[in-house]
Amino acid sequence: MATKRVPSSSPSAIRSRAWRAKNPGRVQAYDKQYRAEHHDEIIERNRNYRHREHETWLAMWRRYRDRNRDRLRAQKAQWDADNPDKKRANDKAYRERNKEAYLLRARLNGRKHYAKRKPKIAARLVAWRAANPEKAREQVERRRARKAQAPLIDFTAKEWRALCRAAGYRCCYCDRKFPLRELTEDHLTPVGPEGSHTLHNILPCCLSCNSRKGNRAVLTPVQPFLLVDEDAAD
Repeated sequence: MATKRVPSSSPSAIRSRAWRAKNPGRVQAYDKQYRAEHHDEIIERNRNYRHREHETWLAMWRRYRDRNRDRLRAQKAQWDADNPDKKRANDKAYRERNKEAYLLRARLNGRKHYAKRKPKIAARLVAWRAANPEKAREQVERRRARKAQAPLIDFTAKEWRALCRAAGYRCCYCDRKFPLRELTEDHLTPVGPEGSHTLHNILPCCLSCNSRKGNRAVLTPVQPFLLVDEDAAD
């Protein structure tokens, strides 16, 4: 506990206090002049003092926290349970104040989570793709279109089934009939900044014709499907 400072009892100190008591106006003017002449020095001294006080308080808090960690955690959990609205508001304000650090920590935690569970995640992904081949293909094609910077990406697996049904499950170039799983998506205008990944830029064709066409013009004149009944695929 800090001890109370006792005024000095030396004769010079007593005379100084007596003079200051008799001349408050001169003392005030002198203090004002001193603060004006030593402004930066006073600011820096006060800043250092506050920093030392803060560091002292932090050290005391850390020691207290380390000694009472379990009790403090229990208190916080109880407060969070009693004040869910305030907790959500506090969490949101913290994320806004520390957005970059929060996002970085979230990415690091996500990578750690993935590294620990990579075999399970990969097995679930393989099983999902096997059970949902059309959805998996839709995701692959959409990702390819995004990488190619297509201006419109809205083609769905449902539209693909309707498109193949409207074409009679035939290749639009060689006119041979194929099972749905063997037909591929051919973009009339190659997918990219000028070619959208959308219904009216896609035709069903076999893998052989699609490979021969590549990014070139269509192999034979074809009429795009301007109207497709999506419900007909179900």
